[in-house]
Amino acid sequence: MTNPFRLVWDRFIKGKSAAWQAISAVIMAVVTIMLYRVGSDTNELSRATQKALISFAGIGAGPVLTSPDRKARVAQEFLFNWTNSGTTQARNAVTAISGDTWPSELPKGFDFPDLPGNQPQSIAIGPRDTTGVRIDIPTNKLIPTWEGKAHLYVWGWVVYDDVFRTDTHLTEFCIEVIQIAPIGPGKTGADLSDPNTPFSWNIQKCKDHNCYDDDCKDYSARIKQSRTQ
Repeated sequence: MTNPFRLVWDRFIKGKSAAWQAISAVIMAVVTIMLYRVGSDTNELSRATQKALISFAGIGAGPVLTSPDRKARVAQEFLFNWTNSGTTQARNAVTAISGDTWPSELPKGFDFPDLPGNQPQSIAIGPRDTTGVRIDIPTNKLIPTWEGKAHLYVWGWVVYDDVFRTDTHLTEFCIEVIQIAPIGPGKTGADLSDPNTPFSWNIQKCKDHNCYDDDCKDYSARIKQSRTQ
C-alpha cells in the first residue's frame, strides 16, 4: 500500500524547493501589503478622531448693556459658541458672526455677508474646548422679535487648519432666535428695555448656511477671505 505522505512528498515537495521559495515570497509580499493597508487605515481612522472639528454649539447670555444712567437696556450681549470635538487644537482659526432682523423669513438666495461692525477675528480653540464670540444685539432689534413683528437671524463662519495639515476647514451656521419671553412673576406687561427684566429664548436652524468644508457653497471664497486677514 502506497504511503500517502510519501506520495505528497514525491509529487509536490521533493526537488521543488525553488518553486516553494517563490510561493513563500509571494505569500509574504501579499501579507506585507495587507498589513500595510491595515496600518494605513488605522492611521487614517486615528487622524479622523483626533483632528480638530469645529461646530456651532449654541448661544449663551452675557451682560446687559445699559444707558449711562443705567435705566434702560441698550443692548444684550450674547456669546456665540464654537466647540472643537477633536483631541488636537485648531490652528489659524478666524471667525465672523453677524445678525439682523427681517419683517419676514430670510429672502431666497441670501448671501450671508459679514455686516459692518462684525469683521473677522482670530480665535484660539484647543482640544475639546469651547470658545464664545461676543456679539451685542441692540434692544430695538430684540423688542420687535419679542412682539412677533420681526425675525431675528444670526449667522457666522469659522475657517481653521488642523495639526495634520490637511485641507483648510470651514464651518458655517445660521440660526433664528425665537420665542423670546420674559422670565419670572409679573411677566405680563414686562418691558424688555428695562435692564432688570430677564428673558429666555430658543433657537432654530435656518434652511441654508449650516454646513462643513466644501459642502458649503462659498468654501473657496471664505478660505480666501480668511487668509487675507
